[in-house]
Amino acid sequence: MKKIVTASLIAASLIYSSNAFAVGNGGNTTPQRFINANKKSDIELEMSGFLTWYVAASNQKKDLYTSSEDSRDHHGRKQTGNDNIGLISDSEIDFEGSYQFEDGEGHDTHKLSFHLGLDAVRGDIDVDESYIQLQNNYGRFVVGNYRNVGKAMAVRAPDISKMGISSTNATNFVKMTDGLAVNQTEYSHVDKNTAKIAYFTPKINGIQIGVDVMASDSSLEPKNTSYDNKKVRFDRAADAVIKYTTKINDYDFAASFTYDYTHPTFKGALSNLEGIKDEKDIHQYGYGIRFGQKNWEFGGTFRKVNASVDIGKEMKYKGRNIEKGWNWSAGYLYKWGKYRMSASILQSRAKNFYKRNKNDVFTIGILAFDYIPVNGVNLYTEAGYIDMDSAADTSKRTSRTPFLVAGIALNF
Repeated sequence: MKKIVTASLIAASLIYSSNAFAVGNGGNTTPQRFINANKKSDIELEMSGFLTWYVAASNQKKDLYTSSEDSRDHHGRKQTGNDNIGLISDSEIDFEGSYQFEDGEGHDTHKLSFHLGLDAVRGDIDVDESYIQLQNNYGRFVVGNYRNVGKAMAVRAPDISKMGISSTNATNFVKMTDGLAVNQTEYSHVDKNTAKIAYFTPKINGIQIGVDVMASDSSLEPKNTSYDNKKVRFDRAADAVIKYTTKINDYDFAASFTYDYTHPTFKGALSNLEGIKDEKDIHQYGYGIRFGQKNWEFGGTFRKVNASVDIGKEMKYKGRNIEKGWNWSAGYLYKWGKYRMSASILQSRAKNFYKRNKNDVFTIGILAFDYIPVNGVNLYTEAGYIDMDSAADTSKRTSRTPFLVAGIALNF
Protein backbone atom coordinates (compact mmCIF):
# COMPACT_ATOMS: atom_id res chain seq x y z
CA MET A 1 0.00 0.00 0.00
CA LYS A 2 2.87 2.35 0.89
CA LYS A 3 4.47 1.79 -2.52
CA ILE A 4 1.18 2.50 -4.31
CA VAL A 5 0.66 5.76 -2.41
CA THR A 6 4.28 6.79 -2.97
CA ALA A 7 4.11 6.00 -6.68
CA SER A 8 0.87 7.95 -7.00
CA LEU A 9 2.41 10.99 -5.32
CA ILE A 10 5.47 10.79 -7.58
CA ALA A 11 3.29 10.50 -10.68
CA ALA A 12 1.13 13.43 -9.65
CA SER A 13 4.25 15.45 -8.94
CA LEU A 14 5.82 14.77 -12.31
CA ILE A 15 2.61 15.54 -14.17
CA TYR A 16 2.18 18.77 -12.28
CA SER A 17 5.80 19.85 -12.67
CA SER A 18 5.76 19.10 -16.42
CA ASN A 19 2.59 21.19 -16.76
CA ALA A 20 4.24 23.99 -14.80
CA PHE A 21 7.18 24.07 -17.20
CA ALA A 22 4.91 23.74 -20.23
CA VAL A 23 3.03 26.95 -19.51
CA GLY A 24 6.27 28.89 -19.67
CA ASN A 25 6.98 29.84 -16.07
CA GLY A 26 10.64 30.19 -16.97
CA GLY A 27 11.75 27.49 -14.55
CA ASN A 28 10.67 29.54 -11.55
CA THR A 29 12.07 27.90 -8.41
CA THR A 30 9.32 29.29 -6.18
CA PRO A 31 7.34 26.35 -4.70
CA GLN A 32 4.46 25.51 -7.07
CA ARG A 33 0.94 25.98 -5.67
CA PHE A 34 -1.83 23.56 -6.55
CA ILE A 35 -5.24 24.95 -7.36
CA ASN A 36 -7.42 23.48 -4.63
CA ALA A 37 -10.43 21.94 -6.33
CA ASN A 38 -11.92 21.00 -2.96
CA LYS A 39 -13.37 24.31 -1.77
CA LYS A 40 -14.20 22.77 1.60
CA SER A 41 -10.49 22.66 2.53
CA ASP A 42 -8.53 25.69 3.70
CA ILE A 43 -5.18 23.85 3.44
CA GLU A 44 -2.82 25.32 0.85
CA LEU A 45 -0.67 22.68 -0.86
CA GLU A 46 2.75 23.54 -2.30
CA MET A 47 5.33 21.44 -4.07
CA SER A 48 9.07 21.92 -4.62
CA GLY A 49 12.03 19.76 -5.52
CA PHE A 50 14.47 18.85 -8.25
CA LEU A 51 15.11 16.31 -11.00
CA THR A 52 18.62 15.65 -12.31
CA TRP A 53 20.25 13.29 -14.77
CA TYR A 54 24.00 13.02 -15.18
CA VAL A 55 26.71 10.95 -16.85
CA ALA A 56 29.48 9.90 -14.47
CA ALA A 57 32.85 8.49 -15.50
CA SER A 58 35.42 7.23 -12.99
CA ASN A 59 38.55 5.13 -12.84
CA GLN A 60 38.49 2.95 -9.74
CA LYS A 61 40.43 -0.28 -9.47
CA LYS A 62 38.35 -3.45 -9.46
CA ASP A 63 39.88 -5.65 -6.73
CA LEU A 64 38.53 -3.80 -3.70
CA TYR A 65 36.80 -4.89 -0.52
CA THR A 66 33.80 -2.55 -0.62
CA SER A 67 30.67 -1.75 1.39
CA SER A 68 28.09 -2.25 -1.36
CA GLU A 69 25.39 -4.89 -1.77
CA ASP A 70 26.77 -7.00 -4.65
CA SER A 71 28.47 -10.42 -4.58
CA ARG A 72 30.84 -11.12 -1.66
CA ASP A 73 34.00 -13.15 -1.24
CA HIS A 74 34.24 -16.21 1.06
CA HIS A 75 34.78 -13.92 4.06
CA GLY A 76 31.50 -12.14 3.30
CA ARG A 77 33.32 -9.03 2.14
CA LYS A 78 32.61 -7.24 -1.13
CA GLN A 79 35.22 -7.73 -3.81
CA THR A 80 33.88 -5.69 -6.67
CA GLY A 81 34.83 -2.45 -8.36
CA ASN A 82 32.90 0.22 -10.20
CA ASP A 83 31.55 0.66 -13.72
CA ASN A 84 33.76 3.09 -15.60
CA ILE A 85 30.81 5.08 -16.93
CA GLY A 86 27.12 5.29 -16.11
CA LEU A 87 23.94 7.35 -16.46
CA ILE A 88 22.38 8.20 -13.09
CA SER A 89 19.11 9.89 -12.14
CA ASP A 90 18.32 11.58 -8.84
CA SER A 91 15.23 13.44 -7.68
CA GLU A 92 13.55 14.87 -4.62
CA ILE A 93 9.97 16.05 -4.31
CA ASP A 94 8.65 17.88 -1.25
CA PHE A 95 4.98 18.43 -0.47
CA GLU A 96 3.83 20.95 2.10
CA GLY A 97 0.27 21.55 3.23
CA SER A 98 -0.17 24.67 5.35
CA TYR A 99 -2.81 26.70 7.13
CA GLN A 100 -2.38 30.34 8.16
CA PHE A 101 -4.06 31.38 11.43
CA GLU A 102 -5.24 34.97 11.83
CA ASP A 103 -6.30 37.09 14.76
CA GLY A 104 -9.63 38.89 14.94
CA GLU A 105 -8.24 41.83 12.96
CA GLY A 106 -7.04 39.76 10.00
CA HIS A 107 -3.34 39.73 10.92
CA ASP A 108 -1.32 36.51 10.46
CA THR A 109 -0.35 34.92 13.79
CA HIS A 110 0.61 31.24 13.40
CA LYS A 111 1.39 29.05 10.41
CA LEU A 112 0.84 25.30 10.78
CA SER A 113 2.32 23.09 8.05
CA PHE A 114 2.68 19.40 7.24
CA HIS A 115 5.71 18.26 5.25
CA LEU A 116 6.41 15.11 3.24
CA GLY A 117 9.65 14.61 1.29
CA LEU A 118 10.27 11.85 -1.25
CA ASP A 119 13.73 10.93 -2.48
CA ALA A 120 14.47 8.72 -5.49
CA VAL A 121 17.91 7.59 -6.72
CA ARG A 122 18.23 5.03 -9.54
CA GLY A 123 14.60 4.00 -9.08
CA ASP A 124 14.78 3.45 -5.28
CA ILE A 125 12.10 5.57 -3.57
CA ASP A 126 12.30 6.62 0.08
CA VAL A 127 10.19 8.83 2.32
CA ASP A 128 13.02 11.17 3.32
CA GLU A 129 11.30 13.47 5.81
CA SER A 130 7.81 13.75 7.28
CA TYR A 131 6.99 16.24 10.03
CA ILE A 132 4.64 18.89 11.41
CA GLN A 133 5.82 22.47 11.84
CA LEU A 134 4.43 25.47 13.72
CA GLN A 135 5.87 28.90 13.00
CA ASN A 136 5.14 32.20 14.76
CA ASN A 137 6.87 35.24 16.24
CA TYR A 138 8.41 33.05 18.93
CA GLY A 139 10.26 30.83 16.47
CA ARG A 140 9.74 27.54 14.69
CA PHE A 141 8.73 24.21 16.28
CA VAL A 142 9.16 20.90 14.43
CA VAL A 143 7.94 17.42 15.42
CA GLY A 144 8.58 14.32 13.32
CA ASN A 145 11.20 12.75 11.06
CA TYR A 146 13.31 15.80 10.35
CA ARG A 147 16.99 16.47 9.67
CA ASN A 148 18.95 17.44 12.78
CA VAL A 149 19.46 21.13 13.51
CA GLY A 150 23.14 20.84 12.65
CA LYS A 151 22.35 19.84 9.09
CA ALA A 152 19.67 22.52 8.88
CA MET A 153 21.75 25.45 10.23
CA ALA A 154 25.50 24.75 10.26
CA VAL A 155 27.71 27.00 8.14
CA ARG A 156 29.50 24.92 5.50
CA ALA A 157 32.22 25.44 2.94
CA PRO A 158 30.95 26.98 -0.34
CA ASP A 159 30.26 24.18 -2.84
CA ILE A 160 27.91 24.26 -5.86
CA SER A 161 28.67 20.70 -7.00
CA LYS A 162 25.74 18.31 -7.32
CA MET A 163 27.96 15.49 -5.97
CA GLY A 164 28.94 17.53 -2.90
CA ILE A 165 31.93 17.07 -0.62
CA SER A 166 29.79 16.52 2.50
CA SER A 167 28.17 13.05 2.53
CA THR A 168 29.02 12.99 -1.16
CA ASN A 169 26.69 11.67 -3.85
CA ALA A 170 29.79 10.47 -5.72
CA THR A 171 29.32 7.20 -3.80
CA ASN A 172 26.51 6.53 -6.32
CA PHE A 173 29.29 5.42 -8.67
CA VAL A 174 32.52 5.27 -6.58
CA LYS A 175 32.55 2.41 -4.07
CA MET A 176 33.51 3.02 -0.44
CA THR A 177 36.16 0.51 0.65
CA ASP A 178 35.14 -1.87 3.44
CA GLY A 179 36.34 -1.02 6.92
CA LEU A 180 37.42 2.53 6.10
CA ALA A 181 36.89 4.78 9.13
CA VAL A 182 35.56 8.13 7.93
CA ASN A 183 33.58 11.11 9.21
CA GLN A 184 32.21 12.32 5.92
CA THR A 185 29.95 15.25 6.85
CA GLU A 186 30.31 18.82 8.11
CA TYR A 187 27.52 18.18 10.66
CA SER A 188 26.27 15.34 12.91
CA HIS A 189 24.80 12.49 10.90
CA VAL A 190 24.28 9.76 13.52
CA ASP A 191 20.48 9.99 13.60
CA LYS A 192 19.55 10.00 9.87
CA ASN A 193 16.23 11.87 10.14
CA THR A 194 15.17 10.06 13.30
CA ALA A 195 11.89 11.30 14.87
CA LYS A 196 12.66 14.30 17.03
CA ILE A 197 11.41 17.53 18.55
CA ALA A 198 13.23 20.63 17.31
CA TYR A 199 13.03 24.35 18.08
CA PHE A 200 14.56 27.28 16.19
CA THR A 201 14.58 30.71 17.81
CA PRO A 202 13.83 33.87 15.85
CA LYS A 203 16.94 35.66 14.58
CA ILE A 204 17.84 38.43 17.04
CA ASN A 205 20.72 40.80 16.21
CA GLY A 206 22.01 38.23 13.73
CA ILE A 207 21.99 35.35 16.25
CA GLN A 208 19.82 32.25 15.91
CA ILE A 209 19.82 29.08 18.02
CA GLY A 210 18.48 25.63 17.16
CA VAL A 211 18.09 22.61 19.46
CA ASP A 212 16.58 19.15 19.06
CA VAL A 213 16.11 16.05 21.22
CA MET A 214 15.56 12.43 20.24
CA ALA A 215 14.50 9.36 22.15
CA SER A 216 15.57 5.82 21.25
CA ASP A 217 15.26 4.84 17.59
CA SER A 218 14.57 1.18 18.47
CA SER A 219 11.38 1.12 16.38
CA LEU A 220 13.28 1.68 13.12
CA GLU A 221 14.69 -0.95 10.80
CA PRO A 222 18.48 -0.92 10.26
CA LYS A 223 18.10 0.50 6.72
CA ASN A 224 16.40 3.58 8.23
CA THR A 225 19.09 4.17 10.86
CA SER A 226 22.85 4.57 10.89
CA TYR A 227 23.44 0.96 11.96
CA ASP A 228 23.84 -2.48 10.42
CA ASN A 229 22.60 -4.42 13.46
CA LYS A 230 19.00 -4.42 14.80
CA LYS A 231 20.20 -4.47 18.40
CA VAL A 232 22.55 -1.51 18.02
CA ARG A 233 20.74 1.75 18.71
CA PHE A 234 21.07 5.00 20.56
CA ASP A 235 19.06 5.47 23.75
CA ARG A 236 18.97 9.25 23.53
CA ALA A 237 20.52 12.07 21.55
CA ALA A 238 20.47 15.86 21.23
CA ASP A 239 21.87 18.55 18.93
CA ALA A 240 22.43 22.27 19.43
CA VAL A 241 23.56 25.03 17.05
CA ILE A 242 24.25 28.72 17.44
CA LYS A 243 24.64 30.72 14.23
CA TYR A 244 25.63 34.34 13.70
CA THR A 245 25.19 36.29 10.46
CA THR A 246 26.00 39.93 9.79
CA LYS A 247 27.23 42.38 7.18
CA ILE A 248 30.57 44.14 7.73
CA ASN A 249 30.99 47.01 5.26
CA ASP A 250 30.45 45.28 1.88
CA TYR A 251 31.17 41.78 3.21
CA ASP A 252 28.65 39.13 4.28
CA PHE A 253 29.82 37.08 7.26
CA ALA A 254 28.43 33.89 8.86
CA ALA A 255 29.74 31.62 11.62
CA SER A 256 28.31 28.65 13.52
CA PHE A 257 29.11 26.31 16.38
CA THR A 258 27.44 22.90 16.70
CA TYR A 259 27.38 20.36 19.50
CA ASP A 260 25.92 16.86 19.23
CA TYR A 261 25.43 14.24 21.94
CA THR A 262 24.51 10.58 21.46
CA HIS A 263 24.31 7.73 23.98
CA PRO A 264 24.63 4.40 22.12
CA THR A 265 23.85 0.86 23.21
CA PHE A 266 25.96 -2.03 21.89
CA LYS A 267 23.65 -4.81 23.06
CA GLY A 268 24.03 -7.58 20.49
CA ALA A 269 26.74 -5.67 18.62
CA LEU A 270 29.26 -7.53 16.50
CA SER A 271 32.07 -6.01 18.55
CA ASN A 272 30.67 -7.70 21.68
CA LEU A 273 31.36 -11.05 20.06
CA GLU A 274 35.03 -10.10 20.18
CA GLY A 275 34.79 -9.36 23.91
CA ILE A 276 34.64 -5.60 23.36
CA LYS A 277 32.02 -3.44 25.00
CA ASP A 278 32.47 0.29 25.35
CA GLU A 279 29.25 2.31 25.38
CA LYS A 280 31.04 5.62 25.66
CA ASP A 281 28.87 8.60 24.78
CA ILE A 282 29.53 10.27 21.45
CA HIS A 283 30.31 13.98 21.50
CA GLN A 284 30.70 15.97 18.28
CA TYR A 285 31.87 19.57 18.02
CA GLY A 286 31.73 21.60 14.81
CA TYR A 287 32.84 25.07 13.72
CA GLY A 288 32.09 26.84 10.46
CA ILE A 289 32.89 30.24 8.96
CA ARG A 290 31.97 31.84 5.64
CA PHE A 291 32.42 35.33 4.20
CA GLY A 292 32.28 37.07 0.85
CA GLN A 293 30.64 39.63 -1.37
CA LYS A 294 27.99 39.57 -4.08
CA ASN A 295 29.98 37.51 -6.59
CA TRP A 296 32.36 35.45 -4.42
CA GLU A 297 32.49 33.51 -1.14
CA PHE A 298 35.13 31.67 0.87
CA GLY A 299 34.73 29.47 3.92
CA GLY A 300 35.58 26.31 5.80
CA THR A 301 34.72 24.00 8.68
CA PHE A 302 36.35 21.90 11.40
CA ARG A 303 34.60 19.02 13.16
CA LYS A 304 35.82 16.75 15.97
CA VAL A 305 34.27 13.42 16.97
CA ASN A 306 35.03 12.09 20.46
CA ALA A 307 33.81 8.48 20.71
CA SER A 308 34.79 4.93 21.51
CA VAL A 309 37.15 3.49 18.90
CA ASP A 310 34.66 0.60 18.57
CA ILE A 311 31.76 2.81 17.56
CA GLY A 312 32.43 2.85 13.84
CA LYS A 313 32.13 -0.93 13.52
CA GLU A 314 28.43 -0.68 14.25
CA MET A 315 27.34 2.86 13.41
CA LYS A 316 27.60 2.97 9.66
CA TYR A 317 25.18 3.47 6.80
CA LYS A 318 26.01 2.58 3.18
CA GLY A 319 29.71 2.87 3.91
CA ARG A 320 29.36 6.25 5.64
CA ASN A 321 30.21 5.65 9.26
CA ILE A 322 31.24 7.65 12.31
CA GLU A 323 34.49 7.09 14.18
CA LYS A 324 36.77 8.81 16.63
CA GLY A 325 38.68 11.51 14.77
CA TRP A 326 38.19 14.84 13.00
CA ASN A 327 37.64 16.43 9.62
CA TRP A 328 37.99 19.79 7.91
CA SER A 329 36.66 21.39 4.74
CA ALA A 330 37.31 24.50 2.67
CA GLY A 331 35.72 26.01 -0.42
CA TYR A 332 35.69 28.98 -2.78
CA LEU A 333 32.75 30.11 -4.93
CA TYR A 334 32.77 32.65 -7.76
CA LYS A 335 29.78 33.90 -9.78
CA TRP A 336 29.65 35.93 -12.99
CA GLY A 337 26.41 36.47 -14.88
CA LYS A 338 24.67 33.13 -15.38
CA TYR A 339 27.83 31.15 -14.64
CA ARG A 340 29.21 29.83 -11.35
CA MET A 341 32.38 28.02 -10.31
CA SER A 342 33.45 26.41 -7.03
CA ALA A 343 36.51 24.57 -5.76
CA SER A 344 36.03 22.58 -2.54
CA ILE A 345 37.76 19.93 -0.46
CA LEU A 346 36.97 17.79 2.61
CA GLN A 347 39.40 15.57 4.50
CA SER A 348 38.66 13.13 7.34
CA ARG A 349 41.15 11.45 9.69
CA ALA A 350 39.69 8.71 11.89
CA LYS A 351 40.95 5.75 13.94
CA ASN A 352 41.37 2.57 11.88
CA PHE A 353 39.22 -0.36 13.04
CA TYR A 354 42.10 -2.86 12.88
CA LYS A 355 45.07 -0.72 13.93
CA ARG A 356 43.76 1.52 16.71
CA ASN A 357 46.91 3.67 16.90
CA LYS A 358 46.72 4.68 13.21
CA ASN A 359 44.32 6.82 11.20
CA ASP A 360 42.43 6.17 7.99
CA VAL A 361 42.44 9.23 5.72
CA PHE A 362 39.58 10.09 3.37
CA THR A 363 39.91 13.08 1.02
CA ILE A 364 37.53 14.40 -1.64
CA GLY A 365 38.07 17.44 -3.85
CA ILE A 366 35.70 18.78 -6.53
CA LEU A 367 36.03 21.52 -9.14
CA ALA A 368 32.52 22.40 -10.37
CA PHE A 369 31.08 24.67 -13.07
CA ASP A 370 27.44 25.37 -13.88
CA TYR A 371 25.38 27.53 -16.21
CA ILE A 372 21.84 28.75 -15.46
CA PRO A 373 20.15 29.62 -18.80
CA VAL A 374 16.79 30.27 -17.08
CA ASN A 375 15.71 30.17 -13.45
CA GLY A 376 15.24 26.55 -12.42
CA VAL A 377 17.51 24.95 -15.04
CA ASN A 378 21.17 24.06 -14.38
CA LEU A 379 23.69 22.66 -16.82
CA TYR A 380 26.71 21.45 -14.90
CA THR A 381 30.04 19.68 -15.15
CA GLU A 382 32.35 18.53 -12.35
CA ALA A 383 35.82 17.04 -12.01
CA GLY A 384 36.73 15.35 -8.74
CA TYR A 385 39.12 13.06 -6.94
CA ILE A 386 38.49 10.68 -4.01
CA ASP A 387 41.40 9.28 -2.01
CA MET A 388 40.62 6.48 0.48
CA ASP A 389 43.83 5.65 2.35
CA SER A 390 43.41 2.76 4.80
CA ALA A 391 45.93 2.09 7.58
CA ALA A 392 45.15 -1.63 7.31
CA ASP A 393 47.80 -3.80 5.63
CA THR A 394 45.97 -4.42 2.38
CA SER A 395 45.83 -2.59 -0.93
CA LYS A 396 42.24 -3.78 -1.34
CA ARG A 397 41.07 -1.21 1.20
CA THR A 398 42.90 1.72 -0.41
CA SER A 399 41.53 3.49 -3.47
CA ARG A 400 42.47 6.63 -5.43
CA THR A 401 39.75 7.53 -7.93
CA PRO A 402 39.40 10.48 -10.33
CA PHE A 403 35.92 11.14 -11.75
CA LEU A 404 34.06 13.38 -14.20
CA VAL A 405 30.36 14.31 -14.13
CA ALA A 406 28.16 16.21 -16.61
CA GLY A 407 24.40 16.67 -16.34
CA ILE A 408 21.26 18.78 -16.22
CA ALA A 409 19.05 19.65 -13.24
CA LEU A 410 15.50 21.01 -13.11
CA ASN A 411 14.49 22.83 -9.93
CA PHE A 412 10.85 23.67 -9.24
